[in-house]
Amino acid sequence: MRRRDSIAYVILEPLLVWAALMLVLAVSILYAFLGAPFPLPVNLTIAAAMAVVIGVIFMRLISESPLIRLAAGGALIWLVFMFSLSFADYVMRRPGGIPRCQALGQPCAQQLPASAAR
Repeated sequence: MRRRDSIAYVILEPLLVWAALMLVLAVSILYAFLGAPFPLPVNLTIAAAMAVVIGVIFMRLISESPLIRLAAGGALIWLVFMFSLSFADYVMRRPGGIPRCQALGQPCAQQLPASAAR
């Protein structure tokens, strides 16, 4: 195991992580400007690669205690849960904000005239 005060630990590892992230960013930008097919799956894969590089190398999750790895895994599961709920909300919304009664084909309650709304 490396000493925490060595030059490689303090300076070189963060620089290598930064270089790896810049390389993946360059691939992402190049892919976006090429107009290649399947941009969403490729961009999500690139984002996952960035997250793995940060988690494994920069945060050093491999050499951490099991409790720290459990907390990181719990955070990842929580993010998946929140994105799933957000996606479900997005999918379930009606286009144009159509009232529910009109979407079901039922008559809606009459609206108050503008003078009575005050």
